[in-house]
Amino acid sequence: MTPSYRDLYMVKQREFAIVSISLVRVFAVFFGVLVSLLSTSEASKK
Repeated sequence: MTPSYRDLYMVKQREFAIVSISLVRVFAVFFGVLVSLLSTSEASKK
């Protein structure tokens, strides 16, 4: 019972790592798009 519980914990940890990495990637892409939009709007204002 202990080894299976340990394997389950490892799998959950890996899933959590994958989810967090994907969230960080999505946030980075969104932030980049937001910054580019803001810079283009500032340039068009000038």
